[in-house]
Amino acid sequence: MSRTTGSALVLLGSGPAGGLPLSGCPCRVCRAMILAGTSRRPAAAVSGGVWLKAVPVLRVLGDVLWAPVSGLLTPADVEPLAGAGLSQVVLGPAVGGPVADAARSLGRLRSAGALAPSADVVLAGLSHEHVEPEARLLRAWGMRLAVDGDRLGAGAPPSAPPRTLVLGGSSSGKSDVAEALLAAEARVTYVATGPLAVTGVAGSAGGDDGEWAARVQAHRARRPSWWRTRETPDVAGVLGSAAEPVLVDAVGTWLTGVLDRAGAWDGAEGWRDAVDAEVSGLVAAWRARTGTAVIVSEEVGAGVVPATPGGRLFRTELGRVNQLLAAESEQVLLVVAGRVLDLSEGTAG
Repeated sequence: MSRTTGSALVLLGSGPAGGLPLSGCPCRVCRAMILAGTSRRPAAAVSGGVWLKAVPVLRVLGDVLWAPVSGLLTPADVEPLAGAGLSQVVLGPAVGGPVADAARSLGRLRSAGALAPSADVVLAGLSHEHVEPEARLLRAWGMRLAVDGDRLGAGAPPSAPPRTLVLGGSSSGKSDVAEALLAAEARVTYVATGPLAVTGVAGSAGGDDGEWAARVQAHRARRPSWWRTRETPDVAGVLGSAAEPVLVDAVGTWLTGVLDRAGAWDGAEGWRDAVDAEVSGLVAAWRARTGTAVIVSEEVGAGVVPATPGGRLFRTELGRVNQLLAAESEQVLLVVAGRVLDLSEGTAG
């Protein structure tokens, strides 16, 4: 890493090595660019008379950070930048690496206090193998997509909607989508509601379930190291007290605990009032939440009618909770096979 005095950065190119589109390439990205008559030159920039090219090493010039193909920045990369007040930032994935690495790099920079509050952050260096992030994801990251000729300068970053409900079936990719929305945040409180949140071994709340324990470990391993995990059923309490963004995963396991405690499966006396009280508390906390929050829930009712009374009860109750949360959310996303459908403008008929 090198650091010198710099000035406003001008992007001479915003694409990968070799630029885009690639001659003779039949892929969807290159074809679309040819049809649209657009192109991206290889990532390069000039700042204060210094020429910058895309190499897998970050450079710092004054308040400019140049890392269009560096991929995920390491703690060693970021530590010297603590308190630097960088206001012009170019990030991008490594060759063949995931685009989300740029967002995680941004989160790591923010967690170290390396960026100015109004930093202008752009995403560059995307190759034809990368899926260009949708506008909603860039908005959530506080980042914009670079174009050739961009001139960076301080300005208010795009803002994300405060409350987002992410729905999806089992293994639909809903948790990945929810985590990606907050990947660039400096601090996140992750609320794990599952029964095996802590150990996943015999003697825990979930019993001896190695497969579920492996799932939990995989979820924990992929979260950024600067996120804080709360393993608690008190979702309303966390929503009401956490100053940093909150991610809740998931409502289905939370509701299972609510139904368990109320004795709903066996029709215990007063179970309905007990469940309604906890649901009302969650919805009230969600409504009152002013800071950024993402809550994940299972979408139910698309398959066959459950064969058991308990299954039908769960489907009905979760469907009701989903509707109540959706009514209090600025953004509602449905994830199907990893693809996202924005339901935010939909209204019930």
